[in-house]
Amino acid sequence: MMMLHPDQKLSGTTPGQDAFRHQQPPSVVSSGSTTDDGLVIFVEIRILSPGGIEVSRQVLHNQCAPGVDVSLSSRGMFAMRRQISNREFNHSHPRQSGFTLIELLVVISIIALLMALILPAVQSAREASRRTQCLNRLRQIGIGLHGFAATETSGRLPAYGTWGDDKLMPVTSSHPAALWSWVVNMLPFIDRRDLYDRWDFDLRHSEGVNDQLIKTFNMRILTCPDDDTANDRPGALSYVVNAGYAGIDSVEELNRTTGWGNQNGNYHEFDNVKIDWNSNGTVGDEEDNDLTRRTGVMWREVIHRSKGKFKSERNQSLSMDEIYDGTSQTLLATENLHAGGLESPAQMWGDPDARSCTFVLPIERLDGAGPSYYEDPPLDPNFPDCVINGVRVGSEGRSPWPSSNHSGGVCAVFCDGSTRFISEKIDLLVYKRIISPAGARPNPGDVVAQAILADGVF
Repeated sequence: MMMLHPDQKLSGTTPGQDAFRHQQPPSVVSSGSTTDDGLVIFVEIRILSPGGIEVSRQVLHNQCAPGVDVSLSSRGMFAMRRQISNREFNHSHPRQSGFTLIELLVVISIIALLMALILPAVQSAREASRRTQCLNRLRQIGIGLHGFAATETSGRLPAYGTWGDDKLMPVTSSHPAALWSWVVNMLPFIDRRDLYDRWDFDLRHSEGVNDQLIKTFNMRILTCPDDDTANDRPGALSYVVNAGYAGIDSVEELNRTTGWGNQNGNYHEFDNVKIDWNSNGTVGDEEDNDLTRRTGVMWREVIHRSKGKFKSERNQSLSMDEIYDGTSQTLLATENLHAGGLESPAQMWGDPDARSCTFVLPIERLDGAGPSYYEDPPLDPNFPDCVINGVRVGSEGRSPWPSSNHSGGVCAVFCDGSTRFISEKIDLLVYKRIISPAGARPNPGDVVAQAILADGVF
């Protein structure tokens, strides 16, 4: 690069260029810029011909602000163009930030759409998780009940409830005391030997150490995660066992303190159902009682040791060998939002009351109904909501029918230990047959047996 004196001109020409310069006005390109100290450095370039240029530079004093370029046109007039640095531009024109209203509405709409798509999926996933957890707990209960049956010589499942005399019972009492439920018999087989060994079998469930054990310990295996009345509450119970068909005179009888079926105790038993299945005019004869026993899996037991004036009755629950209709097609246990004792809020998983720890199907008592009565017995019209999820709201221990907060049905464990989700829309006749463990067994008399269930009907 060549350095020029402020007043020096640089020219370069070739032969013949002088003539060209006189024949045609030269093109002029000029530019000027102010420095920080107020000087103007002016550069002018003249294009003399296609092959020659003339460059001149001048330094002038100027009052313009630094950063102002001065250019000279071919006619010698000055034109000024302000070139503003990035910093000066940003300072003079601050950048506006934020959303316009339309942009904000679009973003909100997109977020709302995503929420509408995602939230149901999240809720569905949580519900599926809770239902799976419920099925797993029922499976453990099934294993525990099988464990009890395996230790019994008779191979019977435990009684759903045990009544009898206790330490505090008067000698002359004619009413057996409510001692314990099927849960207590199952404790050693669900890894709760510690509670079982501390249970006082000489006291009823609501007295002494037994009452304290129930109110202190909440076993999660006994509660459904979706049961708000039981989950994580002391003494809670969500699961109930299959106690077959029931004969209940009225709603008032169901709600009375002593329960239904027997004036001397709050228990339900096959010989107290009082249904004339064979239509021979005699209610509760031996054939009727046998047919009723076939409708349920677990029944009560009465023990008599020294006190009281009542008879003992051995455990009448069925063994696995007696489940004629197939263990994979017979309900063993399911869930009930109203399970647990009448002594709420303790819930009382140790209460043997059938309304608290079992589920039943109330049957309408008919006289002379004929041989097909047993095949498809009608439901008691006093209890139209006795089906699955028929009653979800109500008092504890007052609705012994299957119910849950799961969408569309209830979880259940069958007698073979398998678990399934039973739809609340199950065919009523099919529901009656999966309750009955031996309803399809041929009968020696005229009573028509229940039809055999095909695979995949529920």
